[in-house]
Amino acid sequence: MNDDNPKREFVEKAETFFETQHLPRMAGRLLGWLLICVPPVQSAKEIGETLQMSKGSVSTIARQLRQMGLIEKVAQIGARGDFYRIHPNATESMLLARQAEFERLYDLSIQGLNQLEDESPQDRQRLLAVKRMSAMAVAEMTRLIDQIHEAEGETARSASEK
Repeated sequence: MNDDNPKREFVEKAETFFETQHLPRMAGRLLGWLLICVPPVQSAKEIGETLQMSKGSVSTIARQLRQMGLIEKVAQIGARGDFYRIHPNATESMLLARQAEFERLYDLSIQGLNQLEDESPQDRQRLLAVKRMSAMAVAEMTRLIDQIHEAEGETARSASEK
C-alpha cells in the first residue's frame, strides 16, 4: 500500500478505531483492509504483503478474528494457502458482543442492588441508573439486530427480483 493511498489512510483509521474496541492494532488493520479490499477475498500472503505483517502475525490475528465471528476462512478452488474475507454476519457479531457486555453490566447492577437492599433509595440511585441504562441498551441492541435482519431480507428479495 502506498503511503499516500486513501486505502492506507482508511486502514490506519480502522486500526485506531478497533484498538479502542479492545482489539490489537494489527487486528484493526486486518479488519480495515478486508472491509475495503478488492477482491473481497484475500490470501494470507496478500494480506501480509499489503499490511507488512509476518505470516505468523496474519495467522494469529486471523484466528482471533475468526473466533469473534468477524472474518471467515474461505476455500479458493485450485489455490493454495489460507484465504479470508469479512464474515457475512460480522455486524451482527459486533452487536451481539456489545449486547453481551450490557447484559453482564445489568447482572452486575442487580447483584449490587441486592447487596444494598437495606440502604436508602438515594444510596441505590447510581446502581438503579446503571440497571436502567443497561436494560435499555440490551433492548435497543435486540431491536437493531432485528432491523438489520429485516433490511438484509429486503436486500436479498430485491436482488432476486432483478
